[in-house]
Amino acid sequence: MRWIVSGLRDAAVPLVMAVGMLLANPASALEPDELDAGATLTMHPRTMHMAGETAGGGVLGSHYAGAVLGVDTLTNFSGYFYNPGAVPGNFGDFPQYTWQYSMVGRSPVGTSSHGDSDDGAVTRVRAPIVPVIVDLRNFDGSPRYYTRADGVKVRMILDPTKYLAQALQSPIFTPTQFSSSWRRTQYTDAVQRAEFANVAGPGWHTLLQPMVMATRTMVLVRGTYQFSVNADGTLRYVLVDSGVFGSLLFPPTSADTSTVMGAAEHAGDVKTTDLSTFFFADTYLYDS
Repeated sequence: MRWIVSGLRDAAVPLVMAVGMLLANPASALEPDELDAGATLTMHPRTMHMAGETAGGGVLGSHYAGAVLGVDTLTNFSGYFYNPGAVPGNFGDFPQYTWQYSMVGRSPVGTSSHGDSDDGAVTRVRAPIVPVIVDLRNFDGSPRYYTRADGVKVRMILDPTKYLAQALQSPIFTPTQFSSSWRRTQYTDAVQRAEFANVAGPGWHTLLQPMVMATRTMVLVRGTYQFSVNADGTLRYVLVDSGVFGSLLFPPTSADTSTVMGAAEHAGDVKTTDLSTFFFADTYLYDS
């Protein structure tokens, strides 16, 4: 599994994470911050059942608004739909039936006249991919090595570049056949077309234009992470404190070049007109 963090720069974009608990089997000769090979990420999904689910039923609103206030760098549109649901609160969940949304691309309204070969209803978005190496360090900041049972020392880094070809060939970026589109298209476009199947024309598409940018490095000092290794001593995965991860990824000021995103921005690799992806290998977040 790979972590892909993406979103609009300078916009309020939530990072949705699955909350899990690591269960490890007792083992000997492990580093204090090492998890054994039997450690698993256990998920605890929660389902809420509501009575009287008669109002709504996933009905799209009849009006579409323009761009989100304050976001003028990416083509986008807003709207709403009706569906019985719930919003979590401090004193339990409470029902909600009207849901607002904002999406990248142009509104599907009025695109019914655009045939599949008509390019007039297609939105193309520059989508840079920034690979991020996770570099584990000791308390003093020196490079950290894992010592195998045979005495061989292995440098503790996670390099995602070996997975780039697979990512680019995946349906996220490579046109693939989906039932919601007459032509082969990308996964996110296929989902968006299915969501607006009753109003979108055959030629309405929102497509990503991927390009691999310079690799960046996130340095983690011991005490901010935990890890697990493979049989050959290479890293199996890394768990990173979510607060530390955020502080090393997102720039605190527009002048920052020390964070991963700040450095990429100042180099011109990612812009406010892009839908950017920061690509990590086998990296997971934990809280407390």
